[in-house]
Amino acid sequence: MREVTLENRDGLHIGASLRGDDGALVIRGEVDRQSPWGAEKYSYRLVVAPCDVPRVMAALGAPTEGVDVLDVLLAHKSDLIAPGERAWLRSIGIEPAYEATENDD
Repeated sequence: MREVTLENRDGLHIGASLRGDDGALVIRGEVDRQSPWGAEKYSYRLVVAPCDVPRVMAALGAPTEGVDVLDVLLAHKSDLIAPGERAWLRSIGIEPAYEATENDD
């Protein structure tokens, strides 16, 4: 399974992949950093249903067929990262499945 890195700095790693069994778009994030409020350490996963992937492509100005969605996300990663991936998806009418976990050491 191919995964692309959309962000990897300042204790934030965001990657994206397509789920092999159904073609859903999976965006994974891991946060491990210090903030003014203390240590932040958690991970999350957003899952975009396969039927919504063409809407993601269209919102990024890409053709809905014949182009790899992961390549499109790489080319437009700042469009997703700046507002937050979940907020951006919601802004185009997609409510992704969301899972978050706090990591305790």
